[in-house]
Amino acid sequence: MKNQSWIVDRASTGTYDPRCFCLIEGPIPSAPDGKIVVQTLLMSLDPTNLNWLKLDPQLQAIPFGIGYPMIGVSIGVVIESRAPAHAVGDVVTGMWGWRRFDVVDPLLVHPAKPATEMSFEQQLAIFSHVGRAAAGGMTLIGEVKPTDAVLVSGAAGATGSLAARIAKAQGCRVVGIAGGPDKCEFLLDELNSTVRSTTSKKTFARPSTGTSRAVSTCSSTMWVGKKSMPS
Repeated sequence: MKNQSWIVDRASTGTYDPRCFCLIEGPIPSAPDGKIVVQTLLMSLDPTNLNWLKLDPQLQAIPFGIGYPMIGVSIGVVIESRAPAHAVGDVVTGMWGWRRFDVVDPLLVHPAKPATEMSFEQQLAIFSHVGRAAAGGMTLIGEVKPTDAVLVSGAAGATGSLAARIAKAQGCRVVGIAGGPDKCEFLLDELNSTVRSTTSKKTFARPSTGTSRAVSTCSSTMWVGKKSMPS
């Protein structure tokens, strides 16, 4: 079996261009002292990858450039280990390259739960960096209360949709912002809400006893605005 890697071929200077990447094949690497080799099982494709693709070190979690693989959060199985904390067969999650097999620093990974206990998909979604961002934004930073009105931009996205659900579960009035009719339909189904589309200048509504509504714009960045509402 050969290794496959998505290598950065050029920086992104605006709208994403598939030519920013090239797929190459090569040998499966060996683990140097203190490192492990992981076979990737699942990768999380996140909006932040587009930001990292600008190749500005100040925007990247781990600096990389042209000729290097894109980096992201993944789940994989250890196939070779020269690190005492990990054994062959361990399933780990953390940060490494977009490769079928990659040499990984043990400091950048931690054990994943067995798939019989929690699916790998769940571990890369609700219970991952995505879910932590949503929960942290709502509970630790926003400290939302039932008397709050909460605005979530990118509400149809991975983090935004979880943030909106968390706020609604807390009894808040939730305003979700998403781009386009398909995303508005998703919010109607998921949040049982009234949706205002600024692209078509129409309001879409369904009978609802909930307190949420969504506004469609071209926004793509998740942020939270909070205002106390009269009881």
